[in-house]
Amino acid sequence: MALSLGQAQQMYEKVMQLSEGLERDTALSELMDVVKREFGVPLLQNQEWEQRHPAIIAMYRKISMSRSSF
Repeated sequence: MALSLGQAQQMYEKVMQLSEGLERDTALSELMDVVKREFGVPLLQNQEWEQRHPAIIAMYRKISMSRSSF
């Protein structure tokens, strides 16, 4: 079963309910990996891909920016 963007959003909201810290950061990192795998987010920044998939890259960046900067 393929992951939808809505399901990724629900997973994100669940993770954000965790207390800030290592557990939440680990869960966010794992979610980033899932989004990369399921939606084919390129490892390196790719403007063409991002222009074709604005909602996906926005979700990926939101997850990334939600991580703590220890």
